[in-house]
Amino acid sequence: MERYLLPNRDYSVMSQTGVKQYQYPRRHSHNAIWDSTVGPDGKFYYALASEIATSNYVRFCCYDSRSGEVEELFRIEDVILPTDRSIRASKFHTSISFMNDGRMVMTTHTTDKSPRHPTWLPLPHYHHQWEGFSGGQIIVYDPVLKKAESLGTPVPYESIYGATYDAKYHALYFTGMMRGRLYRYDFETRRVKCLGKVGENNMFRLSVGPDQHIYSASRSGWIYKIDVDQQKIVDLGFQFEHETYDHNTRYNGLSIARIGPDNRLYMAVMYSRSIYALDCSTGAVEDMGHYLPTDRVSPDENRNGIFGMDFDSQGVLWYVVTALNNYEDNREFGIPATLFRWDVANGGQPEYAGILGTPDFGGAWVSEVSIFRDEDILYAANSNHSLDGPGLISVNLKEFVPTMGQQTQQLTDGYFDPDDPDYIDSGTFIQQQELLMHEYSCGVRLSPMKPILLWRALAPDQIENSAVKGLYYDDDGILHGVCGENKMFYFTIRNSTLHTIKPVEEVEQWKIDKALNRELPDIRLNNQMPHIPGRQYKRNITAAVCMDSGRIFAGTQDGVAAVINDGVAFGLGPVANNGPVHQVVVTPDGKRVFGVAGDEDDIAILFTYDDNNGLRQLGFMDSGSCDSIDDLFFLTVVRSCAISPDGKYLAVGADERIGTVVIYELDNDK
Repeated sequence: MERYLLPNRDYSVMSQTGVKQYQYPRRHSHNAIWDSTVGPDGKFYYALASEIATSNYVRFCCYDSRSGEVEELFRIEDVILPTDRSIRASKFHTSISFMNDGRMVMTTHTTDKSPRHPTWLPLPHYHHQWEGFSGGQIIVYDPVLKKAESLGTPVPYESIYGATYDAKYHALYFTGMMRGRLYRYDFETRRVKCLGKVGENNMFRLSVGPDQHIYSASRSGWIYKIDVDQQKIVDLGFQFEHETYDHNTRYNGLSIARIGPDNRLYMAVMYSRSIYALDCSTGAVEDMGHYLPTDRVSPDENRNGIFGMDFDSQGVLWYVVTALNNYEDNREFGIPATLFRWDVANGGQPEYAGILGTPDFGGAWVSEVSIFRDEDILYAANSNHSLDGPGLISVNLKEFVPTMGQQTQQLTDGYFDPDDPDYIDSGTFIQQQELLMHEYSCGVRLSPMKPILLWRALAPDQIENSAVKGLYYDDDGILHGVCGENKMFYFTIRNSTLHTIKPVEEVEQWKIDKALNRELPDIRLNNQMPHIPGRQYKRNITAAVCMDSGRIFAGTQDGVAAVINDGVAFGLGPVANNGPVHQVVVTPDGKRVFGVAGDEDDIAILFTYDDNNGLRQLGFMDSGSCDSIDDLFFLTVVRSCAISPDGKYLAVGADERIGTVVIYELDNDK
């Protein structure tokens, strides 16, 4: 039988000695905080954000617990010159850093919709230049002059999900939410460098270690180091253990990391049961144990995790466990966030410090925790309290600790009562938004088999050579392929499992040639291939395949398709928002074509054509909801595809740093 920290809903809050909370109004336009830091002045700097359905912009603010004052420092729409139709720059997300000169740097992210959309839909509008997200911007703020400026958009259309400052080389490292790539911005040269794809997508936290290098993890939980001296990604060969809950959206990425008193980097994961300690000098990772003294927080939860933690002046770790029950299947109601202290570096055990917050406004999703060590003031961002404005919690630890066990006041906050009518209404609204996002998802609807992770097979030293360059099926249904950049490898896949992978020097040349073959069929044209007006110089055919009845399906450098019959090209229109068409294959009966297209700085599209349904975009090659963390994938550069000899399976390969092969089961009745 599972043990619960909060087995029933008779909740008592933490001792109120030394506790303060600034509370934004209920049903506020801005309901979230997912970025913060404590300044040398002891103030809590944070980004007041909006989410999902209000079409608002982020505000940068600070809170001084000593005076109780909150100050709005700037509004992002006054800095970045946004367009009204676009998806909003509604948030800074895990990015705020102080630079060497005392200024602050942060990056914009989106979590709120265009006023023209039914809900927040960043990926479905990724290619929409007017209503999509134009791209995260780098913002610098001078706290002395109280002036903010934008340094521009380093990666168009990408939302910056996490960033951290490299003080050694005056640079900013950041990740993209949608494409999963890592970038470096140099403040001296004002140039951006892409270091490649470091995870599937949707991973954010970048943390500076005691060695001044930077650490993070893929969404699937594989830790990597950014060597700032060499500007190189180093795989550490360790995967966080994933806690599989009864919701179907999988995350296993780094949520927060702090340097401990023993000079190790302590890491929490969304979602894993443990806190981990990384010795940055050796690369050794130690599982420090479960952060809860029980199995779960509450019987109402579907997962719990740590988003915020920090060490106090005595080297004791303080953290908040957030328990959640939301997603499409559930109408959200609150589960109280719980505060703990753990002398983890000295062999202690987690100590429960109570439900975070005040009696009338308990802790909900606690996204950020920072301690001002000069005075041992703990700041916590009480975020996502339904549709209410967030709370800013401060705890004077010197006053609080002696009374920590005095948890006598009842929590009266209606958010934590499933029968509260106000929160039934707001919870229903949030659930409806989740359902809309699910309904309008843009991933391929074909059923994928477990992805073949070439990048893990070649880890740690050859990950960069896992990019897929070509695929083919043999007559026995075995999938063959070539991957690599500086060094090439040949692989075979049987029954959706990697069977062999070896250097191409050990393989017969004809097999390599067949995998890399992009030879076009003999094409005779009496008219021109269709093209976008003014871009006819891109109407050259880049991929083609023979269909039934002597016809040829062809696609161009600009991503436009045609069926060629008796030398006449019948235009079908664009197969993707951007070209080129990389490869097309046809089912054994010659009736249905599949293909992959997209610019190298874009997100690849899988498409199909047949005479009954015409040309259809199938969407992004994304695992979406899945049962296991090992089922995750999100392919952004895809130049290869192959169809099995029985026509039942379609294979695609990612031509990017974390090379992956995905095999889809085809529904040939459609």
